[in-house]
Amino acid sequence: MAEKNPPTVADSPASPASAGKMPPRRRPVLDYAGPRAASRLSRRERIVDFVKTMAWVVPMTLLIWIYAERADDYSDHEPKFCTIGFQATGDRIVMIEESGNGSLSQKKVLITLEGPHSGVDAVTDALTNAAADRPPVEITLGADYGERAQTLENLRSLINANPLFVRNGVTVKTCQPTSLKVKIEKTQEARVKVQCDLPDNVNLTGPAVIEPATVLVRGPQSYLDEKNGLHVVADLKGYTELQQDGTHHLTNIPIHWYEKTETVEFGVDRVTVTIQTSQPSKIDTIPSILVSANMPLGIQKDDEVHCDEVSVKNVQIKGPPGLVDELVKDTYTPKPWAVLDITEDDVDKPARDRAVRIEGLPPGVTVLDKPEQHMVKFTVVKRKTDGT
Repeated sequence: MAEKNPPTVADSPASPASAGKMPPRRRPVLDYAGPRAASRLSRRERIVDFVKTMAWVVPMTLLIWIYAERADDYSDHEPKFCTIGFQATGDRIVMIEESGNGSLSQKKVLITLEGPHSGVDAVTDALTNAAADRPPVEITLGADYGERAQTLENLRSLINANPLFVRNGVTVKTCQPTSLKVKIEKTQEARVKVQCDLPDNVNLTGPAVIEPATVLVRGPQSYLDEKNGLHVVADLKGYTELQQDGTHHLTNIPIHWYEKTETVEFGVDRVTVTIQTSQPSKIDTIPSILVSANMPLGIQKDDEVHCDEVSVKNVQIKGPPGLVDELVKDTYTPKPWAVLDITEDDVDKPARDRAVRIEGLPPGVTVLDKPEQHMVKFTVVKRKTDGT
């Protein structure tokens, strides 16, 4: 028996209640907010989608940029000067043989760089604009570098380990020189006397008074060996007022080791000097001074002196500039003389040489020549009388 399909609404006969009547009219629903709410929902979704997209696009872009920047290795083939300062751990000091720049603990080398362009630029700027009193690269030698003379064969590796190069991702491609001879010593302290270095032509009327008279010095053991004649220098070379008469009280005078080096440190770096000076001296030469014999009265009556030269030549003197300038002129009076001392033992003897002494010089003027520089050959003979 065939199954019957259930009746549909269209096939159902009208119910008795609804026969002959119109279906009830429903009031429409007024959805005023529908389109506007749908519009707001769409904008919010777009914002969310944008934020989600940017959340991975921005980091990815940054990572790509950073990777590209770091991957862009740049080789700078132009050599650059790099000043390296060396120090050692513990109570020790590093001294460089033939440092080349007047320093015992610093060395200038020529290097070429390789790395990111920005890193190479940063390192180059640091090397170029480093402060004069501090090297841009400092290398510390540890305990494995003993206290002895040695050669640093791995100079390029030591530079590459410096933080300046590490943080910029830069490596030293070449380095000249490739190695360096150094000496590591223990440091010690000593109290050393201060001496003055005066300008030329300054006459002291007394010793200089220096405060403090000694200073505490710290440096390599070999430098502080007392056999080297240790002293510290108060440099007064530039103080031209010392050429004037009077007492001079000079403060804040810089001091330095007698051999200029920065490997020696001072407890104080300046001293005070009180110094008394007189008028500056001048050195000049009197062309000729006449010889005068000084004889006992007994000899003068019967004997006379014959000299091969009647004067001594080119007598060097030192004294106040004004007096010296006058003494060397032919017009100066009274003129000095050269005294030849004669004794009774010289009578009737062969010709002999004797040094003269210069007399008649003004106060403050002295002869610089040694006595043996002005010798006179003479003889003492009987005086001739009329009729003999």
